[in-house]
Amino acid sequence: AGAREDEGEARLARLVAGRFETDHTDLHVGYGDRTLLPRMAWHFGEPFADISALAVHQISKAAREHITVALTGDGGDESFCGYANVRAALVAERMRRLLPGPVRTAMHTLLGQGAVRRRLPAAARFDRWLTRYVARPASGQYDLINHWDAALRQSLYVARALPEAGAASVVESVQQGAGSLSDAELHLYTDVRLRLPADYLTKVDIASNMASLEVRSPFLDHEVMELAASLPLSVRMRGWRQKALLRALVKRRLPPELASAPKRGFGPPLGRWLRREWADLVDGLVDRRLAARDGLFDGEVIRRCVAEHRAGIADHTQRLWTLAALELWLELFVDRSLSPGDAV
Repeated sequence: AGAREDEGEARLARLVAGRFETDHTDLHVGYGDRTLLPRMAWHFGEPFADISALAVHQISKAAREHITVALTGDGGDESFCGYANVRAALVAERMRRLLPGPVRTAMHTLLGQGAVRRRLPAAARFDRWLTRYVARPASGQYDLINHWDAALRQSLYVARALPEAGAASVVESVQQGAGSLSDAELHLYTDVRLRLPADYLTKVDIASNMASLEVRSPFLDHEVMELAASLPLSVRMRGWRQKALLRALVKRRLPPELASAPKRGFGPPLGRWLRREWADLVDGLVDRRLAARDGLFDGEVIRRCVAEHRAGIADHTQRLWTLAALELWLELFVDRSLSPGDAV
């Protein structure tokens, strides 16, 4: 299953089906049925901004025509080093050992110069990585639950609505019980304690149950997770190769192309949808209705994010979708101006 524009993972799935002679069905996840959005927001019962829930539900609905229980791979990335944040934290640890603080500060100053960024577009990306991973403790690196940097978040809220504690406080409270771990190990620990249950498992459970499909993940067997946690990082990730142990096992049974394939995200091309097919949805939910609400956000900041994203000046995909999910929830549960069966 995947978006029609991304054939890569679907092609690999067909290779696996051919190898084991199983029935295979291609499912293209589309943007057409927007009545799904209020209905999904209703079932989640809270602002939930993981757009891949849409794909999970559409896959579950198609699968339910033939089966009642499905297996997924949830938990494999968290136990076997599948995410880029773990690799980045590992690189950062080594850079801190190799480069003294004054050298890192000089690099940050150099990369921040406008002339350097104009000549070397990659300089800005490397500087953001340097600032995020090398200069911060692990609690500051782990910003996946917050797609708003501090300055933008500060400007987004009106003064009286600005939260006293930011998202980092949630991460810090989770990490307090971690004990003595390296930054990379702390990322894995936090993924298992926070991102996996609060986002991924919640998403799959609710989106699949909407289609009356039960979903189970073998990677979540406690013995599998305990075994993985007992292995050193050098076994689970060799060099910079993520999920090295799982890839070595896969090579024994699956086509070589699959074992060496890069990791892919599980989500539709939301950034493009928000610029094109769902541009009117952004205009209605975010630009006009949410931005006009009193007492919470600065409407001009929201409108600027919408304009910058549409013009391709900045990528505000997750920020805009988070705001859209919040407005859907407000209209369903607070204003009662929207019903679960309505289209948006």
